[in-house]
Amino acid sequence: MIANAVSEQNNLQESNPKINEFVRAFVVMVFALAAGTFCVVWLCELLNEFEIRRFIFRDSQHLLSLRTD
Repeated sequence: MIANAVSEQNNLQESNPKINEFVRAFVVMVFALAAGTFCVVWLCELLNEFEIRRFIFRDSQHLLSLRTD
């Protein structure tokens, strides 16, 4: 009985290679999206930790104050 189920599963996998490729591509896409999200969040935390945003904002405010209208 178990051998029949394994044989049937193998037959299904061989008969639907496009479905297997679709599932594999979907898993890779989800993994890549998760990795990209992690990198963006990590970069934002890194910017906050070193207070780089404050320096960028302060410099832009300084440059705006130098304008002569």
